[in-house]
Amino acid sequence: MTTLGDIITDIRNRADLTFSQFISDEELTSYINYSLGELNAVIVNAYGGDYFPSFFTGSVPANDIFFSTPSPSDCYKILGVI
Repeated sequence: MTTLGDIITDIRNRADLTFSQFISDEELTSYINYSLGELNAVIVNAYGGDYFPSFFTGSVPANDIFFSTPSPSDCYKILGVI
């Protein structure tokens, strides 16, 4: 399993910045997370909205049409409500 530390080390090695802190680990982590989000969007758009499905259980209060959803960082889009 590849860890975040492995990815950061690989980036630093490829950029010949192995012993440099010109770009901090926090900044690299931010770039990595952004890139993973972009890759996820490409995969979902190319292969369909249910490529990485997860399930959320909730309830709608009586006489109400609104319900809480997962946070945007946990939910790319809602496929359906049962």
